[in-house]
Amino acid sequence: MTAAPTREDLRNDLRRLCQDLFNSEQVMRLAKFAEQCDEAGARTFGCLLYCLNQHEDAVFWWRFAAGAGDRLAAHCLAVHHAADGTHIDARLWRAIARTMGFDSTQLPSPADNQPILPEAPRSFRTVTPLRWVHPERKPVVEES
Repeated sequence: MTAAPTREDLRNDLRRLCQDLFNSEQVMRLAKFAEQCDEAGARTFGCLLYCLNQHEDAVFWWRFAAGAGDRLAAHCLAVHHAADGTHIDARLWRAIARTMGFDSTQLPSPADNQPILPEAPRSFRTVTPLRWVHPERKPVVEES
């Protein structure tokens, strides 16, 4: 009999899932998300936030995506809650993911020789750069 995964194992599995997502064609959903706010893009953005240790923000976007019908987002929520030890939420999201038709064959497959993130969409490239003067002061716009 195999031992149940630890919380750290679950966190690592979720981080790997998110990283695999960035190494698959799913990463292109970020550009669509920037333009149309679609559910797969919201899930991908949630994974980006999760990899940046912004777990609460990731949960928000995964809930958004799952509410719009994204099965993988519901699975991410189930794993996240299991890793955090909130078992009632984990069971709920697992049931939701299964009801939506999720199964492990829907996990992203990393593509060989693909960059982790594509070139930023045009809308992201036009953001004005900021320079922080002091941690307690507001940012100052850099002169171009």
